[in-house]
Amino acid sequence: MVSFADVANWLTVAGSIALILGALFIVLQLRQNNRLLGMNATLIETTLRQERSDVAIALLEHLTDHTFAHRRWRMHELVKRFAESNWNGVFESEEDFEVRHFVQIYELIGTMARRNVVDREIVLDSLQHQVIRDWEVFQPHLRMLAARYGVTADYFVSFEWLASESKQRFPASAATVAAPRAAVGPAS
Repeated sequence: MVSFADVANWLTVAGSIALILGALFIVLQLRQNNRLLGMNATLIETTLRQERSDVAIALLEHLTDHTFAHRRWRMHELVKRFAESNWNGVFESEEDFEVRHFVQIYELIGTMARRNVVDREIVLDSLQHQVIRDWEVFQPHLRMLAARYGVTADYFVSFEWLASESKQRFPASAATVAAPRAAVGPAS
């Protein structure tokens, strides 16, 4: 007959074996979970990269659309007209709001680049001297707006940052953009 002590010993051995197997199972499960977390992190990173690419492509489609060039020219002309009139009767006009809206595009691009929603290098490589020139053109209007409405110095700070980054990255472009060259006529 089997004694109670023998049963207790067998149960102790079985419990120890179960504990060891349970610990091994937990270790294996933790390793599997770690692999899954790594795969999830890779998937998330890939998804974010894809989203950033999609945003950059949509942004570039907007900036390369034929209507953008015409609109940009119109905004330059409006600001030139504003300056010639010394900004009399300009504020709160339809044209003023149109210029503000256009400038907001650069502000959003700059904000997205600063916050890594879109790749900063792609934005700078794509806009190059264009953003430098546009900052030079729109800056007087933005200063007048800030003064008129008592806005602090950080008004359109992302647009300014974008122009500054472009000047640093493309110093030769920055030097030539400020003073457009005279038109070159036919050779004599």
